[in-house]
Amino acid sequence: MIVNNAVETFTIRITLESDTTTRSKEEMKAVVRASRRLRSAARQHGVAKLDMGAPGSFLVARQSLGPSPFVSFSTKPRASPPPLPEPLVIDVDDKCKIEYIDVKPEDLSAVAPTLVLIHGAPGTYRDFRHLIPLLKDRGVRVVGVNLPGFAGSTILDTTNYYDHISAFPSVQLTYKAMQGVLKASDNVFVLGHSFGGHAAVHFTGINADEQRINIKGLVLLAGAGHRPHQALSPRLNDFLWKMLRSGLPMIESTSKWLVRQLYIKSFKFPDSKLPDYFTAGIVRCATADFPLFARHLEKNRALPSFLAWAKDDALIEEEIFLDVSAVCHPGPRLAFKKGGHNVQKTKAAFLADELTDWMDNVVQGKEQSEVYSTNVEIHP
Repeated sequence: MIVNNAVETFTIRITLESDTTTRSKEEMKAVVRASRRLRSAARQHGVAKLDMGAPGSFLVARQSLGPSPFVSFSTKPRASPPPLPEPLVIDVDDKCKIEYIDVKPEDLSAVAPTLVLIHGAPGTYRDFRHLIPLLKDRGVRVVGVNLPGFAGSTILDTTNYYDHISAFPSVQLTYKAMQGVLKASDNVFVLGHSFGGHAAVHFTGINADEQRINIKGLVLLAGAGHRPHQALSPRLNDFLWKMLRSGLPMIESTSKWLVRQLYIKSFKFPDSKLPDYFTAGIVRCATADFPLFARHLEKNRALPSFLAWAKDDALIEEEIFLDVSAVCHPGPRLAFKKGGHNVQKTKAAFLADELTDWMDNVVQGKEQSEVYSTNVEIHP
């Protein structure tokens, strides 16, 4: 009853608050159909609360994501890191602009490792702002990239906007952009956080075929895996994805609003003023190709790997991390008792040391199976 009343209220609300003189009957019918589907999707995925009392209060939440003493988003205030440099931009075939930062240590050597950072869905390279200066201080060149659709990585070919920000196509564009940036680097490592783990695996999978970049290792921090994790509702994501592609401005704008509420109210993401930030995030989730992820991971079997996560991650369950770990090349496996989903922030100093040591070992040609195993080390 709560779901029915809330969605009916939502339907009436958007009907009254919109300019009815500019909306066609087709759009009105589409709104009603969308509300019915939303009601059905909400029932199937366990709506914790639907409150229409005030604008911006619509909340779709899986019951498993409610407050729990055993999970953490780790959003406690921390010391502010130094500012990041001004970004650079690359035009990729008039399809999109790729925005990135290139942070180089003062004593950069020819054999120094270069670490490419790929954010989650949603996210930007600023998600690594606590980790970047620590890596720089340890002699690592850091390239932080924004995937198409996020921040300054804007889409130029707007006719195919949703295609370009989809999960795998967005990585293809990013890979092409990074070839020139990384052409002089002999020791490139690719790091993905959260759904950036999928992007990092696709990035290295593409390179396994094309060999345009000298990639020496793969890093996954709280990375998504072979199947949808507990924070994902595939049917709900698919429903929102269909609304976005409806071709009806009213339905598309409604879907964007719903997506924003989902992220900030349910998943507890901080709000963002970046245009379509959350929309690009849900599109990547809805278009995630799990079979392709598995195939690309298999291509990376011989690629040295580094995995880290926290046991109190509120978004991704530990079993997913362990499943991915089992099929990756031996390397560090670090599980933190606490740290939340954003371990690149909460465990930045520890990870900077461990990553640097591991990359140095790889660069020096040490056999990884002799130095590491796939056994998991537990840390506070």
